[in-house]
Amino acid sequence: MLSSFTHRRIASLTTALAALATLSATGSASAATLGAGPNTEAGYGVATDGNTVVVGDPGALGDKGAVEVFDWVAGTWTRTATLIAADVTAGDRLGASVAIQGDTIVAGAPGHAGDQGAIYTFARADRSQTAELTAGAGAPGDALGTSVAIDGDTVVAGAPGHDAGRGAVALFDRTGQTAELAADGGAPGDHAGAAVAIGGDTVVAGAPGADVVYTFARTGPATRTQTASLTSSAGRPSDRLGAAVAIDGDTIVAGAPGTAIGAASDRGVAYTFSRTGPADRTQTAELVATDGRTNDLLGTSVAIAGGTILVGAPLHQAGARSGGGAVLEFAIDGQPLLTQTAELAGPRARRQSDYGFSVALAGDTLVAGAPGAGVATVVSRAAAATVRRRKHGPARRGSARRRTSAAT
Repeated sequence: MLSSFTHRRIASLTTALAALATLSATGSASAATLGAGPNTEAGYGVATDGNTVVVGDPGALGDKGAVEVFDWVAGTWTRTATLIAADVTAGDRLGASVAIQGDTIVAGAPGHAGDQGAIYTFARADRSQTAELTAGAGAPGDALGTSVAIDGDTVVAGAPGHDAGRGAVALFDRTGQTAELAADGGAPGDHAGAAVAIGGDTVVAGAPGADVVYTFARTGPATRTQTASLTSSAGRPSDRLGAAVAIDGDTIVAGAPGTAIGAASDRGVAYTFSRTGPADRTQTAELVATDGRTNDLLGTSVAIAGGTILVGAPLHQAGARSGGGAVLEFAIDGQPLLTQTAELAGPRARRQSDYGFSVALAGDTLVAGAPGAGVATVVSRAAAATVRRRKHGPARRGSARRRTSAAT
């Protein structure tokens, strides 16, 4: 069986999915249509780099999973490949997580080999499978590949079910596994590695079961523990801090979708942290939706690039739509002050579409997945004004208030 964390994440999706998945280029006249068929989860994971967008669909082919690749060709997003691992079998869920950088596309298959999990890499140029990566100390239930990230020659993969759910993070290079990262003092149910990110010399891993985010050194002994533990100043275990993480430069972003604000349970927040500092430190800023409500689950996904942060709220009510989801955009105006600058809703988002379940950001390209509807959208930041609902005031600062706990 899949780890309890993976089950909870899957359970957040609707089972009645659209027959077709559409990747829409907002701000242009063109849209590429992905003929994924019924009962798929296109948009469960998304990634982008340059003129390429990668969309994970772990529900494809009877839960074997697949990864769809789109390229910007002659002014339109065009599907150029469907990636399927050579030894994929039913239940592998390839595409539950995806990443792309340079010449390499990475996809996680956390259900592979009795939920032990595996990572697959593909060449961006010819779309051929280049490697299958597994953990040396892997075991059934680890769910390796629940999360993936890439930077240069280093691939990072989370195994939140490892060691009775304590969780771990595996590092790989082009020759194989180079390290296993685990939290010192981790406990069963922490699920470290539920989300991962890498930037520069720092690896980031979320442990939402412990309501903490860990940082690790990118290089060092083959087995090593964290360099820092990041927590919110008012956090409680049910906040699920670390359900999503991202890093860019000196800023780490982490989602806490289970956070309650007042009487609004599961409203969710995201926090920023400094990449460097004391071994135990709290947030530099807190990001909240100005129109947030109960069960929004803001912080289910996060992304950061340059001065922009994206935060997904897959059950947020945007306008007249009930619970269709949204992606919130924040501008870094000089920490700790951040400003919500836009609220984006998918062109076909509807109730339980889970829009914002996954997000990616690179350059002028914003990508958001809505796997409950089998939809991923790609938006040009230059044209983002076409989907902005309103301008907003500044978000609250990190130490503003305490919150009640909420279960996700």
